[in-house]
Amino acid sequence: MRYFPDPDQGVDIGDVNRAVEAAFADHANGLVQMPPKVYITLPTGDFRTMPAYLPSQRIAGVKIVNVHPDNPKAGLPTVMALTVILDTATGMPTAILNATRLTDMRTGAAGAVAAKYLAPKKECVLGVIGTGRQAEAQVRATARELSLTRVRVWSRNPAHAEAMAARLAPLDAESVSIERACDCDVLVTTTPSRAPIVKSE
Repeated sequence: MRYFPDPDQGVDIGDVNRAVEAAFADHANGLVQMPPKVYITLPTGDFRTMPAYLPSQRIAGVKIVNVHPDNPKAGLPTVMALTVILDTATGMPTAILNATRLTDMRTGAAGAVAAKYLAPKKECVLGVIGTGRQAEAQVRATARELSLTRVRVWSRNPAHAEAMAARLAPLDAESVSIERACDCDVLVTTTPSRAPIVKSE
């Protein structure tokens, strides 16, 4: 199986995939406390709070994540996050984490675990709609679960798609039309668009 190296020293995305897969299994078995996330709408974006308790890992905490689509114009990430981990016995905070990269890895792993179980075959062509940090995280995590014979990347900005395809080496990646990107075995969409991009036709 071909995959490209993780940019985070000491973090193996395969380990992240397994942790997310185990958490999903616990959740499916009713072993997790995780109420629906709460959204707060702001003038130019939103923030969400996501508390959870995972007894099998003896971990509890809350993540606060913002989504501000215009942030890149100011040189800021579209998505930023902070996680507070609590001691389950006392409620004392034991860690405060910059969870921006953690969010990328966790969301990428969630998509990869879904692809592992739902892909029509293990050797496949991956289509990617969008070229931000989450798109790259999705490809990196999915490449650990499936054998990607080709990655087809589309962006509204062709230069962004070409740059992402170049960053995905040694995977066989190319910048393509949206129709070509959708001609795949597994399609990943990673855009903040509120209007449909991938249409039935």
